[in-house]
Amino acid sequence: MVKMTDNATGSSPYCRKAFIVLEELGLAYEKIITDPETIPEKFKDINPTMRVSVLTDNGQYYFESDVIQEYLLANYYMKPAGKIPLCGNRTLNLNDSMELTIIETILNAGVNVCLMDLSNFDPNDIKPWGWVWARDRERVHSCLNWLNKRVTPEGFKPGLFTVRDINSICALDFLENTTID
Repeated sequence: MVKMTDNATGSSPYCRKAFIVLEELGLAYEKIITDPETIPEKFKDINPTMRVSVLTDNGQYYFESDVIQEYLLANYYMKPAGKIPLCGNRTLNLNDSMELTIIETILNAGVNVCLMDLSNFDPNDIKPWGWVWARDRERVHSCLNWLNKRVTPEGFKPGLFTVRDINSICALDFLENTTID
């Protein structure tokens, strides 16, 4: 059985991307809960990035949500009749890759800003890196503006439900429930 890690609160937008693909595929899986603050030493051997997104399948480990999504689509996807096809990254062109980069930047910068906001630190007191907080906040707005010019009411590729759609839904859902102004 496929196993997928998540953090204790189930709030990781990165894991959520992989869970959405698991659900869309109707694939049975076991959710493994980890505490991201106390990652076991063995976990570093499985995932050197030390993030919670890890999928285990047939004794093999796959880490990082985009890699997990691609693995699942390559190995378990069969187009259901009458449904919008689920499409991974393999059909991407350069413009598609830029959109994915923008979505990932929104997610990464948004998470950084949210964590800093929740910490109640004043960015001016964090030397020498306080400017990063302001830059990430600016980065989120810049990326959202860029992305907004390219998305259609039917998503990024009308007629397909893509990894980019999933990634943007997770990133925007996470940011919608945070303090980014």
